[in-house]
Amino acid sequence: MEKYNDQIADNDKAEMIHISLDRSDEAAEKWAKNAKMPWPIMLPKKANKTSLKKFAGRGVPHYVLVDKDGNKLAEGQYQAFSKLKELTK
Repeated sequence: MEKYNDQIADNDKAEMIHISLDRSDEAAEKWAKNAKMPWPIMLPKKANKTSLKKFAGRGVPHYVLVDKDGNKLAEGQYQAFSKLKELTK
C-alpha cells in the first residue's frame, strides 16, 4: 500500500487495477469490501472476457505494468514499480 500511495495514488499517468483470481464474483466482491482497496477491481467473469487476462499470474500478488495500448512494460513488483517511477519522472 505504501508504494501505491507514493507512486500511483496521485499520479494521473498511472492506475492500478486488481484482477481477481477468485473462483466467483461473489468471493471477489467480499474480499474487495473487506480489504478496502482504493483501486478498481475487475471481477473474474469480466476479466476472463478481456485481453488483460493474459497478464494474470498464478500467485498472489502478481504485478504487471501495462501501457495504455496493452503492451507489457515490466513484470514483478520491483520491476513494475521501478519502471513506473522511471516513466513518470
